[in-house]
Amino acid sequence: MEKFSAFGQSGFFNSNALIVLVICSAALFPTSFGLAGPNQTRNRIESTGRDAHTAPATTATTSAAPAVMASTYLGGNGFEITWACATDADGNVYIAGDAQAADFPVTTNAFQKTYGNGGQDGFVAKFDRYGNLLWSTFLGGSGWDGVFGLTVDAAGNAVVTGVTESADFPITANAIRRTVTGDAAFVTVISADGTSVLYSTFLGGTISDGGVPLPTNPFHLLPNANVETIGVGIAVGPDGTLYVVGGTNAIDMPVTSGAAQPVISGEEDGFVARIDTTKAGIAGLIYSTYLGGAMSDFCAAVTVDPAGDAFVTGETQSPNFPTTLGAYQRVYSLGTAAFITKLNPTGTSLIYSTLLSGTQGGSASAGRNYNAPSAIVIDSEGHAYIDGETNATDFPTTPGVVQPALAGQDDGFVTELSGDGSSLIFSTYLGASDYEGLFGLKRDNSGNIFVAGYTSSRDLPLVRPFQSNFGGFIDAWVAELSPGGTTLLFSSYLGGGDQESAYGLELWNNELYIAGRTASHDFPVTAGAPQTIYGGGVWDNFLTIVNVNPTPVQLVGTASRKVHGNAGTFDVNLPLTGKPGIECRSGGANDDYTIVFKFANSLTNVASARVSSGASTIASRKIDPSDPRNYIINLTGVTNAQTITITLNNVSDSSSNFSSAISTSMSVLVGDTTGNGVVNSSDISQTESQSGKVVTAANFREDVTANGLINSSDITLVQSKSGTRLP
Repeated sequence: MEKFSAFGQSGFFNSNALIVLVICSAALFPTSFGLAGPNQTRNRIESTGRDAHTAPATTATTSAAPAVMASTYLGGNGFEITWACATDADGNVYIAGDAQAADFPVTTNAFQKTYGNGGQDGFVAKFDRYGNLLWSTFLGGSGWDGVFGLTVDAAGNAVVTGVTESADFPITANAIRRTVTGDAAFVTVISADGTSVLYSTFLGGTISDGGVPLPTNPFHLLPNANVETIGVGIAVGPDGTLYVVGGTNAIDMPVTSGAAQPVISGEEDGFVARIDTTKAGIAGLIYSTYLGGAMSDFCAAVTVDPAGDAFVTGETQSPNFPTTLGAYQRVYSLGTAAFITKLNPTGTSLIYSTLLSGTQGGSASAGRNYNAPSAIVIDSEGHAYIDGETNATDFPTTPGVVQPALAGQDDGFVTELSGDGSSLIFSTYLGASDYEGLFGLKRDNSGNIFVAGYTSSRDLPLVRPFQSNFGGFIDAWVAELSPGGTTLLFSSYLGGGDQESAYGLELWNNELYIAGRTASHDFPVTAGAPQTIYGGGVWDNFLTIVNVNPTPVQLVGTASRKVHGNAGTFDVNLPLTGKPGIECRSGGANDDYTIVFKFANSLTNVASARVSSGASTIASRKIDPSDPRNYIINLTGVTNAQTITITLNNVSDSSSNFSSAISTSMSVLVGDTTGNGVVNSSDISQTESQSGKVVTAANFREDVTANGLINSSDITLVQSKSGTRLP
């Protein structure tokens, strides 16, 4: 199947199992790669014949560098891409996107375990805050399906939107629309445990404007052969209703009475809809309206304020895109412009609507004057923040920002708009000498702004990076700006030797969740990750969790612990600094030992543990159920006369502290009761002096057999080890 449908510069492409969805043209796929092929991209990246440009200014900081808590692949032997991620109240993270392989990793508790085999299915997966996979499911039917938008409701249910051509796509009885014509948008709610679909509906029309007579639509130059409606962005309102946005070429989209724009205006228009999932049929459609002008328009993202007003961003090529009196920019410049529109809770009027663009493009990557937004958030004052990608040399910026001028071919941009849409609070480029685009956008309680996207620049400005090297080809990129966009607080590459882009971004407490796609077999994953090896095919999903402001977990002590029969349990202290403590007791027939890590706070997660030096194997490991401040490592096969080191990886505690690695060392020398590193006559004499005595905290070292008695068997064992020493 090959399929392409123009939504302005947006649409679908499927050729021999390589499907590329382009929602916002270069704003979702780097135009330096686009559909041109990797060789052309490689040439662009390696080109050195560039003009000098201004890169973002940075300010030094003494804060600790952000630390990667967890990082994993998720994919099979096909094409996978994550378009969005979201978190619930507990910090569990959900990702959603596309999958094209039957061996895509789904879990046994998934509501759809089988690939629909229609060219592509959507998928949704849930991880805990430490990167452990909780569930993963396909979402689709026997046709072509894709998931593009994701949010999570108050109950922890995954709420997704996308596009489907499957007549057997899972739809519930209370749907607004239960049949599909052509390609329809869908809105689906999946239970928090991933086992069931709670609500699902098609959303779209039945007739494309390709059949509309020219007097009605004079700008429709290339009629579409198929009716298409695509859901791209989705949000949950304060009352639990769902807001969905996207694009359509259907002239009969279900619009509601009094809609702000009841009729399609051009080749393709954006749409905004609000849905009440508690009501059945058309009664569940609170409002639905077109949003666009005479050419091609597309809504990319939506967020909602406490009053139920919808803030929508997207791109337009329409000279007459609807703007409001007093808006920041009302005049369209030839090319692709961003727009920000605020609608009232009933969808009947535009509170404000403005364009945002330059006038002159600096590169041919996405056509002349290309300004494409990808994400939107709002603050408590109703200011809207958007980010995206631009090639405009005169994209509007404000004084004092981190990067006032275009630095490369395409740069990212970040803009804050006033509450009434009339002015810019700040606006800045963000990039380096080659190609950049931004797709993810979040804001913390202090007003700092986090963004994520892609870069092909080897000279990206880095601040406190967790990855300082450019992986190669195209890397994902994540950064943090101060309020007002005046300072780059944090900036890092993320990637391996091939290509990556980050499309999903979420922030929970100090933890940043970055999700997207990778073609790198050496993408940086962490020990103990759900999938540490590239699944194969074109791309795999990735999820990386970063602690933005890590405070180290406090280790207060470690010990080697043994039970001495009925005499009790005794610990050999293992100092945190200086020479390692010496364990003189026998490990028994299997050379078993137990190491206890003791922390100041209760542990919440330890991703993995390993013997980082020495000869031994970890038989088991766990947080102590009787005291979660302790972590217990059970070792086996510990050879004598050596020093071993045990390392815990990616440790988190109940105070949200995090350490990427915590280690302790222990020397093992059976019979060295004096702890001087050699077994000799002094050890024999000391053991003999305690023979027949009760085992206590003062003499347990002489019970080298650890059976609760100090007797001839201990003396014999020490004598047999005489002359052995630590290296």
